[in-house]
Amino acid sequence: MGTAGYFIDMAVRDPAQPGRYLLAIECDGAAYYSSRSARDRDRLRQGVLEGLGWTFHRIWSTDWFRNRRQEINRVVEAIKAAKAAADREQKPVQTVPAAAEHRITRGEPVKAEDMKFSKPYVKVRLDAVSSQQLHQTSLDQLGGMIKRIVSAEAPVHRDEVTKRLMNAYSVVRAGSRITATVQEAIAHCSARRLFEVREDFLYEGAMLRVPVRDRSAFASADRKIEWVAPEEIDAALLESIQLRFSLSFEDAVAAAIEMLGFGRVTQRISGAVEERLNALIKSRRATVSGDMVRIPVAV
Repeated sequence: MGTAGYFIDMAVRDPAQPGRYLLAIECDGAAYYSSRSARDRDRLRQGVLEGLGWTFHRIWSTDWFRNRRQEINRVVEAIKAAKAAADREQKPVQTVPAAAEHRITRGEPVKAEDMKFSKPYVKVRLDAVSSQQLHQTSLDQLGGMIKRIVSAEAPVHRDEVTKRLMNAYSVVRAGSRITATVQEAIAHCSARRLFEVREDFLYEGAMLRVPVRDRSAFASADRKIEWVAPEEIDAALLESIQLRFSLSFEDAVAAAIEMLGFGRVTQRISGAVEERLNALIKSRRATVSGDMVRIPVAV
């Protein structure tokens, strides 16, 4: 609402007094944050509007995507505080007169379910097997169990597959015999084209789109960057950059790590993600302009 040069992104009405506005909410992206001239110009604009009685609350897009619940709570508290202050003063907030010739019609807001965020990583729980030991099980039977894991968790690391099978057979430690049996079963299934094996990861067919999974609920021993397929790291990086339009190299790495659910960032984790971002830039799936990484626009 507003007039040219003085539009407000969102204005919160007072439900008790329809003619009164409690709060002006401004939403700024990474490009705005990195532009000093835009910030200076907006400070002057905000000063004018505050002189007319508006109270401002600002949301940074980076903070919103990193911790949306926290930002929602901050907005709610800001609205409550503005309502309390307005009730104490009992003065209607002056509004910026709207000029019809400058009216802007905005599109429908994006629904939360349409936003592309990572989903929790769900591990397969295989039925318990007590009738025989893992290394005594036929390759076809083990292959069926592995195929079920791949169908639900692909791309999945060989070690993760081994852990799922060990849990089903109540095996505590993966000795050389267990490891050899699982690797033989994987090779047996791959030869029959039940799934695809690339390096240490198992894929379901061609897998045109690799999902981004959140591992934040895992125990620290189960959160290993080596167990995340390169394609999934790439997808997290591209998704993070696209959600924010552009990010610095360091912020893109940090956002992807958070999207994958790695709470405690080590040099090993950041190094692995940085390597994938450099590969994306080298292949031109991402481009660098100044200090910002962007997704190239398809022609």
